[in-house]
Amino acid sequence: FATPAAPAPADAESLRAAAQVLEGADRVTLLVGQGARHARAEVLELAERLQAPMVVSLQAKEGFDHDNPYEVGQSGLIGNPGTAEALSACDVLFMIGTDFPYREFLPDSAVVIQLDSRVEHIGRRTQVAHPLVGDSRATLAALLPQLTGRESSAHLDAARSTYETWAKGQA
Repeated sequence: FATPAAPAPADAESLRAAAQVLEGADRVTLLVGQGARHARAEVLELAERLQAPMVVSLQAKEGFDHDNPYEVGQSGLIGNPGTAEALSACDVLFMIGTDFPYREFLPDSAVVIQLDSRVEHIGRRTQVAHPLVGDSRATLAALLPQLTGRESSAHLDAARSTYETWAKGQA
């Protein structure tokens, strides 16, 4: 029997291009799906480095909704004002392991980076400027060293504040 191959990251040139976009962005929002659940540590490190609010899909909720200072809840039909703010105010949307089906909730003017292991999911719901085809953990592990990080947390703080105010009103 052959040993299964290790999960592969996206190709190096695509990673370099995505890193340049992320480094040059003012407001990045992460949209995280079930294809990233095995990459929780890498996704959290990415959110920290980019000071990015994290919108989670329903299928990723279980893996990302606890002990996560970047999460702003879910979007789509069961969304909230925090996710709406995070998505509408971003200049870069980084979709990780998701083929989010609710196009009407995605930003119109953001540059989109989409990371998915299934090439047929890239660009299926929205126009993608920077496709990354590969395993989410392996790809983020290769991407993170290319990012210097961001000091300003204004975008994250605004989305989290809106989310927390909304969440208190739900209790």
